[in-house]
Amino acid sequence: HMAKKNFIILQFILSLWVFLTPIKGWANDYTGVITTEIREPLILQERDEMNFGIIAPDPAGDQITLNTNNTIDTVNSSQSLGGQQFGRFRITGTPNSIVTYSFSSGDFLSGPGADMPFGNYTTNRPASFALNNNGRKQIRIGATLTVGPNQVAGTYSGSYTITVNYQ
Repeated sequence: HMAKKNFIILQFILSLWVFLTPIKGWANDYTGVITTEIREPLILQERDEMNFGIIAPDPAGDQITLNTNNTIDTVNSSQSLGGQQFGRFRITGTPNSIVTYSFSSGDFLSGPGADMPFGNYTTNRPASFALNNNGRKQIRIGATLTVGPNQVAGTYSGSYTITVNYQ
């Protein structure tokens, strides 16, 4: 019995030793790989200033839309007398990269009469698009101008912001 008892005790001690002794060889080191891509800064250059041209407005006011093909649409009976020009920018960045754009809001033209708000921007590009192999692309911009009733004659000016980001 003593031998059997000693064997059981020895077996118990060995079991504890196996579980409590750190096992070498189970740990493993691995060197991971990490990469990044640095893109060129996006540069915007205004090539053509947006200009609604000369307008003979409807006395009741109107919504004047400058399209990206340089045509003018009106809701009421305002007349476009020429001189209109869609806005045009050149975007430069990393070749073949996808970019997105957005516009400011709350923009208006100021002059001798009441301010005239403009917005509802349109472009000749989808919401995201690729720059070409040279890292360039042009974008045309149109907008809608709200002319107030009996708007005072004169020259009006303002500004807007286009923001372009990598997707």
